[in-house]
Amino acid sequence: MKHLLSPLRAGAFAGLVFGSLLAQAQSELRIFTAIEVEFATERGQSYQLQGSGDLTAWTNIGEPVFGNGNTVNRIFSTKGGGEVAFGSYRLDITTVTNVGLAPWSFLGLSVGLGDDGAHEHYDFLSETNGVKVSPTGNDPFTYTFTRTGENEAQVNLVKTGSGGDKARRDLYTFTFTAEKLGTFVREEFRGERLKDRDLGTFTFLDGTTNPGGGTGGGTGDTNAVPTAPPAALTGLAYTFLSGATPERLEFMTATAGVEIEDKPRPDEDEPNKQFSYTYVFSTPTNATLVVTLPDNRRDEYELTFTQGAQGTFVRREFRGDLLTDTDTGAFSPAGNATAGGHGGNGSGGPGDGQGTPVSELTGTHYAFRSGESSDRLTFATATTGTEQSSEDNDDPSSFSYVYTVKEGAAASLFVTFKPGKRDEYDLTFNSDGSGSFVRREIRDEVVTDTDTGTFVRETGN
Repeated sequence: MKHLLSPLRAGAFAGLVFGSLLAQAQSELRIFTAIEVEFATERGQSYQLQGSGDLTAWTNIGEPVFGNGNTVNRIFSTKGGGEVAFGSYRLDITTVTNVGLAPWSFLGLSVGLGDDGAHEHYDFLSETNGVKVSPTGNDPFTYTFTRTGENEAQVNLVKTGSGGDKARRDLYTFTFTAEKLGTFVREEFRGERLKDRDLGTFTFLDGTTNPGGGTGGGTGDTNAVPTAPPAALTGLAYTFLSGATPERLEFMTATAGVEIEDKPRPDEDEPNKQFSYTYVFSTPTNATLVVTLPDNRRDEYELTFTQGAQGTFVRREFRGDLLTDTDTGAFSPAGNATAGGHGGNGSGGPGDGQGTPVSELTGTHYAFRSGESSDRLTFATATTGTEQSSEDNDDPSSFSYVYTVKEGAAASLFVTFKPGKRDEYDLTFNSDGSGSFVRREIRDEVVTDTDTGTFVRETGN
């Protein structure tokens, strides 16, 4: 029999030591409310929950959800006021069919997985069923597919007939580095217990296409993606996945490149680092890559090409001559080196040359990233907008602006928040609509700071 303590009595007898009752201060039982939302989805649509206190300024709540044809349920806590303490809510729906590399469905795909030299072959025969192909026969499975980002998808795969408390379930997270290939993380569950986690690479087999995959973002010129171990890295970009933070190495010349973190760490003050490197083969499928970074740092990679131009690596990190860390992971080609944008996190991709500035900003949203933080500028009209910084959860700052297209790929943007406070941007556009910027922060006609970074257009409100 279970007894429910009332809030006034809970914790009155909280501890026993050697059979003796301790006198303790009465504990406070707190009860918080939450908001639960549920909505149906369709493929090709992105769904963003928003909240408002005045039906005028709307704030995004949580991350956008990419539709998969199923019903989505989300619960948001209101503890301490929280980010959902609004008077009104709405669901913003955006069509994003032609954005990103990730498909909207795995229906009809044959996917080859490479993991530590082993190769696995999965055929997705319907929206919910498939088979693992092997020389000894086909093992059936059921699965649920979810597009979790512009360049990312998840497959929750359950082996048919593995019911009960020890049901076997594998959760795959596929990150597309180029069209039809990339890296994956596999989490193996037995019942609700995580038994194992490993990394590898994947490709689409048998000439299958990317169903519903977009063309915006990602690698740019997919013809530049190598299909065999490259003899040289000049002009190529590669994504290395180890743990939760993927890194992109762009090899600009035969000896120099730039390291770009797709998901910069919160304490990272220099997400783009220049490096020198050497790249030498020891066998047709094994190579050594030595990357020398600033501050007497060096990363030594042992590359094993297991699947065309993809494979696995062992990385040893040195600080001076001291070995500080050794990790393993998977690597995959990611198209052309551009030393500016990147496609691994779904926020646009590297361009394939200079582009043309957009003619106007009305109704658009741009993320400007510099160092560890980013600012999201929303251009509501031809002259006004709001800025939201990733460093805080304060209300967006309103501004007026002047946008001017210049020659070639250049444009200027003057953002005025109030008298005596404005930011001046020099913009350079890539061919995919993203680009780089120089920003001067001016306070009372004095330049107080100048920084540089990259910008990309975002979908949704």
